[in-house]
This record gives sequence, C-alpha cells and structure tokens, in this order.
Amino acid sequence: MNPVHLITLLLILLVSCNPATKKQETAAPEQWIQLFNGADLDGWTIKINKHPLNENFNNTFQVRDGLMVTNYDEYEQFDAEFGHIFYKTPG
Repeated sequence: MNPVHLITLLLILLVSCNPATKKQETAAPEQWIQLFNGADLDGWTIKINKHPLNENFNNTFQVRDGLMVTNYDEYEQFDAEFGHIFYKTPG
C-alpha cells in the first residue's frame, strides 16, 4: 500500500473514532421536585438541639412572604440550640 494512502486511511480512522466528532446525545432535562410549598412547613421534620423531634422551639423555623426562614427573635439567649430541618423523602 502506498504510504500516502496509508496515512490518509489512518487519519480518517482517527477522526472517525474521536469522541469529540461524534454527535452528542441530548439527555432529557431533569425534572425538579418542589419541596417547599411557600405556605407552611408541612412535610418537614424539625430537630433543634436539646428539644424533641418536631418541636419547633420558640418558632425557630417560619414561613414569611413565601420563604422559609430561621428566626431567633423569641430566644432570650442562644444556648447551643441550633437546629436542622429536613424534608421527607419524595415518594
């Protein structure tokens, strides 16, 4: 085989095997799951240190103007009563 033909054939093979030249398949966009309804804390589990599960001590977690907020206005002092809020696993 002529060396020019061999080089041409190798270049064609290299270009056709290059992943960058292959058409990318478009994945379907992921669907977001809205967890917060903007109205209340239904479906949310609250845990504040030193307090039982789901006791929203001193109204720490609130909904204001459609937003979930953390508020310490009702605390006389902050005694390491940090909290966490979790959403139930989507079914």
